[in-house]
Amino acid sequence: MVTEKFVMETELIASEDGMYTYEVRRSWSDKGRKGLVLELYPTLSAGRCGELDLSTMHLLNHMKDFGWGAVCIINLYSFVCNGKPKVSKLSYEQENIAYIEGIFESKDIAGYDIVIATGSSLRKH
Repeated sequence: MVTEKFVMETELIASEDGMYTYEVRRSWSDKGRKGLVLELYPTLSAGRCGELDLSTMHLLNHMKDFGWGAVCIINLYSFVCNGKPKVSKLSYEQENIAYIEGIFESKDIAGYDIVIATGSSLRKH
């Protein structure tokens, strides 16, 4: 008989009103590298920190393949969407771009594997 335990800590950084999510951090081990994943737009907001969307579930299912012990998920657009938005609904957000620049300028960025992820289905992307 085998018993296995997996504990994941989740932290979400969002605007006060919950309409914008800047980063979702998930960690489960001090061992391994860290991943930084840039996606298009978030679906998780403050108050829904513990939930998983389809993109995050797919990503987490492959963490072992990457050898990661933690991942930070950021988005090109930070406005929280409940469904796939039309491109015309996405707009430049200076605060989000400044947040992303801060991450890429941080001294520990060299310790991260960087992945750009986008797509609409697991079969095609």
